[in-house]
Amino acid sequence: MRTDNLNSPPGISVLIAAHNEAATIEACLRSVLACSVPDGFEMVVVDDGSTDGTRAVVENLAGEDARVRLVPLAWGGKGRALNAAARYARGAVYLVTDADCRVPASWLTGMVSELERTDVVYGTCRLWDGPADGGWWPRVLESKWRVKWGPGAPDILAPVGASMGCRRAIWEDIGGFVESGSGADSDFAERAIERGWRVTNSLADHARVLTRAPGTYRSFLRQMLRWRNWRGWRNLLSGRWPGWRRAMALAYASGVSLVFVVWTVWCLVTGNWAGLGLGVLAVVGVDLVAYRRPLSRLAGHPETRIWALRFPVWVLCMLPVRLLEIPYLLVRVVRGDDSMWRSER
Repeated sequence: MRTDNLNSPPGISVLIAAHNEAATIEACLRSVLACSVPDGFEMVVVDDGSTDGTRAVVENLAGEDARVRLVPLAWGGKGRALNAAARYARGAVYLVTDADCRVPASWLTGMVSELERTDVVYGTCRLWDGPADGGWWPRVLESKWRVKWGPGAPDILAPVGASMGCRRAIWEDIGGFVESGSGADSDFAERAIERGWRVTNSLADHARVLTRAPGTYRSFLRQMLRWRNWRGWRNLLSGRWPGWRRAMALAYASGVSLVFVVWTVWCLVTGNWAGLGLGVLAVVGVDLVAYRRPLSRLAGHPETRIWALRFPVWVLCMLPVRLLEIPYLLVRVVRGDDSMWRSER
């Protein structure tokens, strides 16, 4: 792990890919501009073929502040856009966030300090508008994040692309982001580990960005399915993720869904409704056991108990994803979408 001065010129480049984010990107960019570091920073924003005025918003901000640089690009996906941003970047350190996020004022200095101890760092997310807005669904999502990334959470690497950082040399060694298919954030972490770099999560406040939740449960389901791919299975079989904790995480992420789908279909065909109910309870139990420590911590305090009580609702809301993701992926394979198998650029 390199120990050179990360704040030495040319400093930090913040890479942002934006596609039709006119409603949120100004708040995102201004939150980054509100940060400060000793030697300054730049933002390279790639407009990934937006049609809603995103480019105009970025151009206006670039006219106000020379730290903002706009790179127009025909639509090609987040991975391609971030790779383009990296080619235009001049910093020794790359930090990445999403165009629909807001970062804390300590994000730049905090993420750079993390890179003194690791090679690639991922932060966490919380809701932009807070759980009080938007009804029951944002509250359920907030409970998931408080349990998943709170104190006592399982020691499982979660590559969160909305808050990520690494040195330029590591980015170039890995080859940047995969430009086809989904799961680019996880793929980047996998290839970093494979090449011997240390990859970690930070639960610190300075690494936690605010993001907008999907407006409805239906839009959430569509997002979850869009993010699904076969890489978890392939990497589990090929051993690309070393260590028993990551192997368990991959087995959980893919294996539970497959078993649940097979069991559900069998119960429906045979009319075994009691068995179907037991299957649902078993899947819920897997999640509750995996997160028993943070759930116990939250339940032990009156002011946070509500988050522990809402978490089972999150688990139940994930059941349709577990049922639909396997057929969804099979349909994509039948239609010839082989990008789910690929990790190489």
